Amino acid sequence: MPQELQHRAEDAPPAEQPAEQPAEQAVPVQGVEGHPEGHPANLQEDAAAVPAGQQGWTDAQHARLLALVEQHGRHNWRAVAEQLPGRSPRQCRERYMTHMALAVQDNWSLEEEVRVAALHSQLGNR
Repeated sequence: MPQELQHRAEDAPPAEQPAEQPAEQAVPVQGVEGHPEGHPANLQEDAAAVPAGQQGWTDAQHARLLALVEQHGRHNWRAVAEQLPGRSPRQCRERYMTHMALAVQDNWSLEEEVRVAALHSQLGNR
């Protein structure tokens, strides 16, 4: 080996050796309901510890959402969200459509049911 290359090799830091692996793998500490420590299920339920966008919907917010949808309609989600602090228009729409709209939907009359059935048999699924 030329002297210049040998000099560089001597100045280089020693190659890192891989750390020895313990005989047993560490088992994560179990928290609430068997979830590992740090899992979202183990986080405090305290509302102050949870960011506003990640809090669940309260009964008061549900009631307010229903009243606002009745006032502004089912298509003006920006106006609804402006009066529900910490909620986006999308959150309001999704919550209403997936959890509440079916509960407030009017029942169909017998005439409407017959008409829908007749049109379905005539037109089929489209």
